[in-house]
Amino acid sequence: MRTVSTMKLLLRVLCLVLLSALSYGQGVPEETDPCLPTEHKILQDSFRTTGFDLRATDTPKCDDKLKRGWYRFQDMNGAPITMPTTCPGRNRCGTVAPYWMNGTLPSVADNIISVQLCTKMKDDAAALCCAEPEKIVMKNCGNFYVYDLFPTMDCQRGFCAGNIIRCTVDQRSLTGFAPCTDRYPVLEGLPVLQGPLVYPDQKFEFRCRVTYNVPIDDGHRFEIAWTFNGNPDPNIQPTILADTQREAVLSGEQMKGHLNKDIGCQVRTFYIDTQDDKSPMRTTNTIFLGVKEQPELIGPTVRNNNKAFDFQCKVNFNSGDTDQQIEVVWLFDGVQDPTIVRRVLTGQDRIATLKGSALKNHINKNVQCQARLIFANGIQTEIRPSNRFFFGIKVNPGSLNINVQDTEKELTVTSTIPVVCNEGQDCCLTYKLSSSRKFVVTLKDTCKLKICSKDWDPDRKQAVFKITVVPFRNDVSSGNKQTTLSFESITLTGSGPYIDILKNHKPTPVPITVKLQAGYTCSLTGDPHVIGFDYPHTYHFYHVGEYTAYEVNDRHFEVQVKTWKCWRVSCICGVIVRERNSIIRVNGCARPGYAHLASLDIPYSLDKGTTVLRSTNGCNIGILLPSGSEVKIDLSWS
Repeated sequence: MRTVSTMKLLLRVLCLVLLSALSYGQGVPEETDPCLPTEHKILQDSFRTTGFDLRATDTPKCDDKLKRGWYRFQDMNGAPITMPTTCPGRNRCGTVAPYWMNGTLPSVADNIISVQLCTKMKDDAAALCCAEPEKIVMKNCGNFYVYDLFPTMDCQRGFCAGNIIRCTVDQRSLTGFAPCTDRYPVLEGLPVLQGPLVYPDQKFEFRCRVTYNVPIDDGHRFEIAWTFNGNPDPNIQPTILADTQREAVLSGEQMKGHLNKDIGCQVRTFYIDTQDDKSPMRTTNTIFLGVKEQPELIGPTVRNNNKAFDFQCKVNFNSGDTDQQIEVVWLFDGVQDPTIVRRVLTGQDRIATLKGSALKNHINKNVQCQARLIFANGIQTEIRPSNRFFFGIKVNPGSLNINVQDTEKELTVTSTIPVVCNEGQDCCLTYKLSSSRKFVVTLKDTCKLKICSKDWDPDRKQAVFKITVVPFRNDVSSGNKQTTLSFESITLTGSGPYIDILKNHKPTPVPITVKLQAGYTCSLTGDPHVIGFDYPHTYHFYHVGEYTAYEVNDRHFEVQVKTWKCWRVSCICGVIVRERNSIIRVNGCARPGYAHLASLDIPYSLDKGTTVLRSTNGCNIGILLPSGSEVKIDLSWS
């Protein structure tokens, strides 16, 4: 009996199991329906929407800790949402590689169906949007959908749901999602900086203006900070503009420590209810408070048909900024001349002029101008100097060394002074050239320097001349000789205040050193026996008469000898030495055998520097000449 009863019980259980199995495809009993609240869980995360783009400051979300089971998706308001059926791409839904549903949503009649989930694994346009697909089942519950989800394999993946748009970094909302409004008040274009604005009393200011086209006070605020060379001044607090205010002002008094700097303003916007959350800084262009570029010195420029000349100082400052006052001062070798008054440029004027007739006391100096802005209360910007121009007559080189074997050397005279006069033509300045010591050098072709208006080169702003210096050749003496080339006896051709500035000006004298070669000696003795400068052997000369023994033409130096019959040969009985205007005669031809009684005759005054010496016994005579040559005469009879 127990066996039969047990068998019936087992058959009944098997029938129930079989019926349960057969009923799976014909509908889920109410107690196991995943649509029931007790059979699924709710996922309600704002980041799951396709409109949640992953940003640099975000930490990627993932579902690797999700437990396997049935889930439904809701937005933050509790409304049902579904997984997207199109590819959202990477870095969406708060994760790197979000899952989306590749297919169509089922109807209620479809009951539980199998669907494919996809993700985009590679970050490039050509990458597949359905890489590594997964199979899940889902069901349409009428008002919502449920999904049989699984934990993801890593923290690079998560499940997408919904499509609400996340606000951008420049937007705001209570939820952080659409509908969004501007996070900060939005300006129309960049702020505009104006200044320095100068008033009739010479006080000045800068202004920073913003454009915001909202006529009512919507809680906007504008924080304006001033910068100086890009840095704020902690002593100058930012200005907060509200309501209809659109402009901040920086006064000249606040600028005293910031002259000659780039002035700028920076603007941040915010709403009064979120004043700790301010917009990024917006920066204006900058304006340099001062004369930024170097003024340009122009000139000297000849004008009025060679009757005048001047210098100009051109200040490189915005000519459209007509309310500035620019002070221009002239310098000479870096020093201001109090007799030449400063010039203040106003309006569009940017050029100051200096007449050449005012430069009488500034020849051979560097002319220069300097400029700066000036304001009320003694506020002045930094001085900006111009380039320099040497105004004078310069000789190059300033000193000259010549070897006696040199044929010649040149001095270059450069005049940067235009020679102009009331007559307008044939205006000239003439110098006589002189050497402090004779017989050292001579000047080739000229003994004067003449500078005329026709010599002026308007492009190079100069007139250039060459002076050729030739050394005296002296094959006897050695050592160095010095002289100085001077510019004397100024003669002016023409009249007027411009040429008169040159009346008493003389170029700087030029020291000249002539380096002589080691001395050479020639001698005539006895019959006579001759040894020359460049012939070391003795030459015998037996002729009777008057002969030239040595001669240098360019310094008029000459030695002559007279010979007479002396037994079967000839002997020297007289010598004449001449250099320039100095003549010395030694004559022993009248009394043979009485050499010590030979006459010494000087018919004319000797040139300065000529010396004649005779020993006490009368037999030795030395002649020293200005050129450095020396003649020794020894008298004997044997």
